[in-house]
Amino acid sequence: MKRIDRKNIAIILNNNARNVNHDIKEQVEELIPRNNIFYTNSLEEADATIAKILNSHYTHIFTGGGDGTLVYFINKMKEIKKKAKIKKKLPAVGILRLGTGNAVAIYTNSGKKIADDLDTVLKGGAYKTDTVDFIKIDDKYFTFGGFGIDALILNDYDMMKKIPNKILRYPFLGLKGYFFSGLAITLPKSFFLKSTIIEIYANDEDVYEASMVEGFKKLKVKKGDLIYKGPFTVTAIGTTPFYGYGLKILPFANKKKGYFQMRIMDIPPLLMGYKVLKAWNGIYISDDIHDFLFKDVTVKFSKPAPLQIAGEAAGYKKEVRISLSKEKIDFIKFED
Repeated sequence: MKRIDRKNIAIILNNNARNVNHDIKEQVEELIPRNNIFYTNSLEEADATIAKILNSHYTHIFTGGGDGTLVYFINKMKEIKKKAKIKKKLPAVGILRLGTGNAVAIYTNSGKKIADDLDTVLKGGAYKTDTVDFIKIDDKYFTFGGFGIDALILNDYDMMKKIPNKILRYPFLGLKGYFFSGLAITLPKSFFLKSTIIEIYANDEDVYEASMVEGFKKLKVKKGDLIYKGPFTVTAIGTTPFYGYGLKILPFANKKKGYFQMRIMDIPPLLMGYKVLKAWNGIYISDDIHDFLFKDVTVKFSKPAPLQIAGEAAGYKKEVRISLSKEKIDFIKFED
């Protein structure tokens, strides 16, 4: 792959992030000119820095953080480009793996050794530029999200992580904390919740059903047709396969460019943890899941359903349009 000139690389790091420590800064500053590294202390500083970079000569931006940070960064780039009427293509994005969930970082094979990744692109090593589609809901762009019990778990997970007492808070930290929140907090509540019905309507005729056994089958639908109706516990959507922590819950997401995958799961909450573990590597066949590839659909729920975007709680939706962004983002993807 072509080497990237140091002068064309910009790096944005949040000074307040837990993982942005002296060692990380030292690694970056040994490889990239100091004038190309931007340390920010607030969202306002970050927004101003992104605007400065987009209006400059940089062709590649590396940013650190997890999936929530990345989604904020991408949305801000799109917003600034639109407001400033910037005509040129958005810079390619590289991910410095400094977050927790790291779903997109796992997809791009970004490593935990930041210096190795930067050295690879500087020397023209084993990497490529991969164009990734983004999903759009309202004015928010992202690569994965979902409705249902996973969003409820995230609400409980976030709440428990904020417990002031360190000893009581400890069981709810990290991946173990996510599952513990689901088992100890969300699962008991779910027994009292009535099933939510999802209805999916086509906004175009380009719709596929996906299966591990039969592959992709194009459906004969017209705009406005009802594609699917039924109860669900989780409806996952994404253009990349991972759902955080290496969970490959959307195995068809990157198989056809120009589509997002929707996986509808009608799994009893009591069995959810067990079924998720079975599906961890993306190889899972069951009558309780339904997989589709879409470009543009309208989704309606029998009652407001909780939404999560990139592992962050994002309110409730009764009806929502889900489509692909017209503008794609280039990511730096390292070889396995």
